[in-house]
Amino acid sequence: MSTSLGGIYSVVDAYLERIGQNRVQELGEQRPEPSKEDQAFLIEGLRRTRRFNANIIIVAIIILCAIFLLGAFLVIYYRSAPQTMAMVFGGNFLSLLVIVAWLRRLWFEKSTLDLLTALLPSLPAADAAQVVTTWRFQSKSVRRGPASPDPATPAKVQ
Repeated sequence: MSTSLGGIYSVVDAYLERIGQNRVQELGEQRPEPSKEDQAFLIEGLRRTRRFNANIIIVAIIILCAIFLLGAFLVIYYRSAPQTMAMVFGGNFLSLLVIVAWLRRLWFEKSTLDLLTALLPSLPAADAAQVVTTWRFQSKSVRRGPASPDPATPAKVQ
């Protein structure tokens, strides 16, 4: 499983495929009724992804601290060479920004996983399927941006 919401999307997509709700339903089309086994499959997959992401977050924080400490050491070591110190400081700052952006995406996925794993066990299987289906299709539309009315005009990404 990958990070940056890849893990949660793959688990949810596998669940929606399993219950036959991986596409938009036509009006009047009968939806298949999900079972408790389907719901247990989803919850177990989300918990597995949650454990994996917890380990990734720990590794990312360790890397963040190590890069910061390495940068601080190199700045002190090269304090007599201002140009080298500026390069080390700039490179350190940019690498820290990349790791912080990665941690932000992991935090968002962790929050979503925590919410779903807390909410889904208390819901009936049909309601859990509705929540997951709604969340998945909403997250797809947010990632793509709203559809533009004119096919020649590209949609603005927010």
